[in-house]
Amino acid sequence: MTPPSDSAATDSDQSQKRSSGWSSYWNVSKSLVRSFHPDFDPSQGPGQPDTPWIQLNIQPKELALRLVQKTIPANSYLNTINQVAMACLALASLPGCHGYTTKSSNPADTVSPTTPSNCSVEPIPVDSSATLGKIGKPSEPCYSADKRYLQSGPIDAGKHQPIERFTGDYNGGGNAISNLKGCMFNRLEGDGAVRNLTVTDGQIDRTELDDADSEAFVACTMAGSSKQENIVVENSTIRITAEKPEERRNLQLGMLAGKMNESTTLKGNLVNIATMAIQGSAIDAGMLAGQALDNATIDSNQVKNSRVCLSGIGSGKRIWNKPGPDPEINVNIGLIAGKTVGYEHDNVVVRNSTLLHNHIKSSEFTIGANLGGVVGRAKYTHVEGTLAHGQNRIHSHSLVEGRIAMVVADARQCTIVDTTSRDNHLLATANSITPTLVGIVTAECHNSTIEHTLDVDSDLDLFHSSIKGADKGGHVAVAAAVANGCNIHNTTAIETIIDAEVNNSSVAIAVAFNDGDTAVHQTTAVDCVLFAWEKNTDSYTGSAAVGVAAGRYDNVGRVSNTTACNVEIKGYSVGIAAAGDPYRSFTGTSACNTELTSFADNISSPVEGCDDDRCLAAERAGDELTPMANRGLPMATCDLMSPVIKQMSSAMPTRQTGSPVSVAPGNGTINSTASALRHNNSEEVSVDFPAALTGGIVAGGVVGIAALYALYQWYQGYQQGLGGKALAIYPFTWIKDAIGKRLSTENSSSTEELSALQSTSEV
Repeated sequence: MTPPSDSAATDSDQSQKRSSGWSSYWNVSKSLVRSFHPDFDPSQGPGQPDTPWIQLNIQPKELALRLVQKTIPANSYLNTINQVAMACLALASLPGCHGYTTKSSNPADTVSPTTPSNCSVEPIPVDSSATLGKIGKPSEPCYSADKRYLQSGPIDAGKHQPIERFTGDYNGGGNAISNLKGCMFNRLEGDGAVRNLTVTDGQIDRTELDDADSEAFVACTMAGSSKQENIVVENSTIRITAEKPEERRNLQLGMLAGKMNESTTLKGNLVNIATMAIQGSAIDAGMLAGQALDNATIDSNQVKNSRVCLSGIGSGKRIWNKPGPDPEINVNIGLIAGKTVGYEHDNVVVRNSTLLHNHIKSSEFTIGANLGGVVGRAKYTHVEGTLAHGQNRIHSHSLVEGRIAMVVADARQCTIVDTTSRDNHLLATANSITPTLVGIVTAECHNSTIEHTLDVDSDLDLFHSSIKGADKGGHVAVAAAVANGCNIHNTTAIETIIDAEVNNSSVAIAVAFNDGDTAVHQTTAVDCVLFAWEKNTDSYTGSAAVGVAAGRYDNVGRVSNTTACNVEIKGYSVGIAAAGDPYRSFTGTSACNTELTSFADNISSPVEGCDDDRCLAAERAGDELTPMANRGLPMATCDLMSPVIKQMSSAMPTRQTGSPVSVAPGNGTINSTASALRHNNSEEVSVDFPAALTGGIVAGGVVGIAALYALYQWYQGYQQGLGGKALAIYPFTWIKDAIGKRLSTENSSSTEELSALQSTSEV
């Protein structure tokens, strides 16, 4: 429907009725607009036959002045605020602040830089590398960085130069962009978005990079509220070679983003068959993002069949002069992000990450690194719903120190909940002059919370070093290898094997070593093996337990509700809840068909005589795991999986609400309940809302959204004016249509009006 001009004619009686109603609305709108300034000119816009156009023939600061003066009387108590606001808006309009000024104050002499009339209608089609290269260039006004673009076919971007800044919307249309040699966008910022794109055969190969540099295939840096959604990166490689690996590089490397700042988002993306080969120090590298800072969100992403390798003599050299009690490991590698740092009350969020058949490795000549399946090092980060399955492997052979974990290698002030791990392999060689740390959830936990962890059929190994003097051993656990000030709740391991073949080691399901003030509650081990021994001897020199294996000054912390079913535990000191005295009493400790072998006490103490059925609830929880598709991950990306991977993913686990493992009194056990999995005791309640109330809520919501969007259009118009564009406001076309339909329909019900509004809004 075309809005009439002042003298528009109609072709039928029905059109006359619609025109009459719309004309009234239009005349009222014009009067309102002209009340702000006599030079405002509401009319039908050129090239916009279906949309009312309001051309504002004054500068932005004058518009702001008029609007504020209409709102705040100069003689009111807000007069001072009014004057300050006017001064700020005037300054914002200066040329140095991207404002628009003219040589003459006469509107007739004003020349506004506007988009040429012959430009393509948005979304603007992108069909070649040449067209892609026009985006954001000052010499290409039809391809400004704030427009919407739609890729119409595959593009070979082998010669593409990064687009400096992008705030618009780039929709790949499901098409591929291949052979990228660097970032597609240097900076994705504001409300900029890239979506529905496949990046394939990308190759970033750098020998020397500038300090504090970021590299990726999509965006070097993300800022503002920018986002990347439903992007696939496959068959691509990032290779960083350093002539002096021990020198600090300050690099951020990712397949999608080098660095995420502010409220940026990565959602529903997939990295498949990708490789990172890295040398150097002070590097944060992740398959999705190198760094995620502030309150960034990384949600529902998958990484599979990919590999990260850290090599180079001296790579990962410690920051020895860093203030604080412990120098910081400065190479952080993760399959999702290398490093995440949020705020105390506004964390970085990493949720619903899926890892399948990946490999992370540090070579024998590196100094040290944090290697994490999800994140290498995290601070003030919320990690939720991690699913790691299908022989993910993390192997560390660093010379000085190493932390490896399936979720977060080094977690500080974090919350890590709902982790499911199955059939993964973590291995570290105890080369270090400090203890090597290995964990499923985290290798090192500081002042963090870990809840609801399930591991099934994973192997955690700590190998003996061939280097003379490397006798510091290590700590290995499912929840946390080392914990200080942590709260660890509801950890379950089924058929998990933990084998530390080095001196001075400790192994456990919950916490291997309590460094201070840690609480462990509700830990369950079923069909597990926990060994702490020394290679080439029959000596078991370490500590092993289901709850906590060891602690500083023999303080294992607060341990309660620990259950062992069909578990074999061997070490110098062993226990169920905690190692040391096997008969030490803890709240809610129970064991069934479990063998304890303590070389310190020269005893082998099997717990027998209880019914195996008492352990079946936890075993069933591990067997009855549902397919990955039920997690709500984007199924479009699953179509890219090979037939073999599809078959594996059909058995991917998710956490179920489980039945408790109840251990009856008697036969050397204590009556307690150890829930293998998280319970959901909520009940569904059916509540019916009256139809009239429901309709009113819906209608009110639609009107509210319309009003907010109208305000947003005015704000956008003002911002564009500051950038030098003619200010133009486009009222809602679909609101106009709805009003027109209402005026043209006699005796229409409110339900019909709402239906008309909804149907036109979907167009």
